[in-house]
Amino acid sequence: MTDTTPTTHKPQSDMISRPMARLLVGFIAIVLLLVGYASFTGRPPSAVVSDGKIVQEYRFIMEAEPSGAVRLYDLDNVLVASLSPKEGGFISSIHRTIKRKRTLSKAPQGGPVVLSVDDLGQIKISDPSSGWSAHLMAFGRDNARAFATLLDQNLKGN
Repeated sequence: MTDTTPTTHKPQSDMISRPMARLLVGFIAIVLLLVGYASFTGRPPSAVVSDGKIVQEYRFIMEAEPSGAVRLYDLDNVLVASLSPKEGGFISSIHRTIKRKRTLSKAPQGGPVVLSVDDLGQIKISDPSSGWSAHLMAFGRDNARAFATLLDQNLKGN
């Protein structure tokens, strides 16, 4: 038999209570006030990696394939490294980033990039053509090691 008695539905309670919503709005307001204060007073950013004095530098030209394979040449156009897609995956992604930055800044493609180590031990890659640069530890230890190994091999060979 079918039950035909009317059912009453209780209204669903709020997912977030009013006091919690007020607290969240208060936190957002406080953050906006702090950011606005720091911006208007010209306070320098505190979470920025400081640049040390460069102690090692290596300039090279990168060529990458869509598969992730990478070839690296010195400034005399001599092949210094040929990496398989597995070995060159991260280096290839950096190459794509540099290529994109050069396209956006209308800089010529194919120019040299600079890999450097400062006295603080930070490895940095920069592209003089587009002005782009990145501290490689931001991408993790293994990815920074890919470039550190390249730097060690080529500085010892020169």
